[in-house]
Formats: sequence, C-alpha cells, structure tokens
Amino acid sequence: ITYASVFFIIISLYAVSIFMFVSMNQMQKVDGDLELFQKTVEKRSSSDLSMALPLNPKTVTLVRNEDGTFDHSFPISSFYQEGADLLADVPLDEYETIRYKGSHYRTLKFRVLVNDSQKEFQVLYNIDSDIRVLNSLKSILINGSFFILVACFLISYVLANASIKPMRESIEKERAF
Repeated sequence: ITYASVFFIIISLYAVSIFMFVSMNQMQKVDGDLELFQKTVEKRSSSDLSMALPLNPKTVTLVRNEDGTFDHSFPISSFYQEGADLLADVPLDEYETIRYKGSHYRTLKFRVLVNDSQKEFQVLYNIDSDIRVLNSLKSILINGSFFILVACFLISYVLANASIKPMRESIEKERAF
C-alpha cells in the first residue's frame, strides 16, 4: 500500500503539472493574440481602423469614446451592448477572464489616441473552445490517474505476494520440521 500510495502521489503530481502547463500555455497564447491586436490597433490608429477590425473571428472589439459611450463607427451587436456595464468593469492594460452570457472571454482593455480623440478599445476573445479542451484534458488525467491507481494496487499486491512466497514456504518448512 505504501509503494502504491507513493506511486499514486507521483502520478498525481505529474498529472497536475501537465494540466497546469497546458493551461498556462493556452492562456499565454490567447494573451499573445490580444497583445498583437493591441499593437496593431496602436500602429493603425492614424488610418481607418474600422476596416482593420476584427482581426480574428474569435474576437469582438468594443470601442468607447472618452465619455464611455460606444463609438458607432465601430458597430457591435446588441448582444454585447446589453451587458456594457459588466464588460466595462475590467481594469485597463490587464488580461482578465470573464464570463458573459454563458461564454468565457479573455479580455484586454487599452486606450489609443485616434484622430485627436482618446478611444478605449476592449477586445473580447472567446475562449470557450480552450476551456472545453482543458476540461477534457482534466477528465482524461483524472480518469487515467484512477486507472493507474487501481493498476498500482493490483501490481503491488501481486509483487508483494510474489516476494513473500519464499518466506511463507520457509516458514511452512520450519513448521513441518
């Protein structure tokens, strides 16, 4: 039981480290895409930005004027306008994961000077597919760890019996003598 428990702890730590690595790697990829978007908007701020948005089909861009109202030259659907207060409650220049109307978004909000006017851009990157992948990975690791635990106990039992067998035979011979 001790050997199986130690082995299970090692396997569990390995599974957790795999999940953490994949999770962090996935979010870093999304954050890299958001940062690239920010740099692109900053570079193209002097040209017609409405033609450049969106850069990725998984993203939605919200543009607000200095007074906080939506800039209508960058149209967005009413789906996002309805929750404008929730979406606006994100700190500037920080990556945040938010849940909005049943979907998960990674978001970045930043300010850019466009045509002598300060605009606030907020990019919403839909990460539902990433979360589904991570949840699938988590269930695979949990189920795999459970099966490995069962295998560890069975193998440990067989090996323990195999190693004790000569001692049992010796004790039986001693008793018979």
